[in-house]
Amino acid sequence: MDGPVVTTDEVNPIKPVLGTKEISLLKLPQEFSEYNFEWKVAKGYLDIKWTESGTAYGETDPTSQTVTVKVPTDKRKVDVTFHLDTNPVVRWGINFAVTVGVFKVEDDGEGHMGNIYMPATRSYDPAGRTGDPHASERIGDSCSCAQTFITAVELVAVRNGVDGDGLAKIQKAFRPLIDRYHGRSGLFEYMFRQIVSVSLEKSQNEVPYGAFLKSLPAEPKSDANEHTRLYMTSYDAGNPTPPLHFFRKVVAKESAPAFAKVLAQKESSLEEGHFPTFIVATIIALVVSILVMNHFTDPETQGAA
Repeated sequence: MDGPVVTTDEVNPIKPVLGTKEISLLKLPQEFSEYNFEWKVAKGYLDIKWTESGTAYGETDPTSQTVTVKVPTDKRKVDVTFHLDTNPVVRWGINFAVTVGVFKVEDDGEGHMGNIYMPATRSYDPAGRTGDPHASERIGDSCSCAQTFITAVELVAVRNGVDGDGLAKIQKAFRPLIDRYHGRSGLFEYMFRQIVSVSLEKSQNEVPYGAFLKSLPAEPKSDANEHTRLYMTSYDAGNPTPPLHFFRKVVAKESAPAFAKVLAQKESSLEEGHFPTFIVATIIALVVSILVMNHFTDPETQGAA
């Protein structure tokens, strides 16, 4: 298992919410015309259709865009099954709504191979954009429903013997809609990585979100990724914790007194000097950087060998 695992609600007491759409999607119906999701397995192929609607980034009027994709199936290759647990769980400071247990189908029973974690409305997204109206630190209803469908249908693909190339084809087909209407490319790719690593390649028993972000070629540097950098600092320090940005966003979107109380407690702990590990680590790193900078800029030290 890569990276620390935190299961206490003290780290993230905000409970995610599975709406009726997500719950229905997790039952994997073949047609979801009410929500513009459809899939079916017939004649050796998995056919998928998704029509997304809404106001996209940089646009002012609502639009729609449809994606269809078809991939071959081979049930002779199926060697895993999935068990869904809809009890919320905190992993690496993130409040996930669903745990997908991956089990290997064997002659003598089913062996547990690992877990895939699914977020929902009100989950923290370390790859979200600070304060963004579409893809902020807090996952909203629309993004939750879209990602739930994508993850569910990709699990359907695995259970019907779709290979890695077919799964990648599905992911590639969905990418334009995620980019245009939701902006959560990080979460989109993280969910795909979980499915591939745990259920297809069987190379990991679970994939921490922080480890996934560290594997990306470029480190987030813009102001839109401020909370991401704070989360990753806490992750590296062994105490993964959602930054205040997340709790403030939850309170801004929802008026429940309980959330405001949680935020007040988080802010109070900082004011009283009870700094989380990641903040202490950040301060130490900053002080060291200043000392090193002063050493190399001080005229009295520049000529020293």
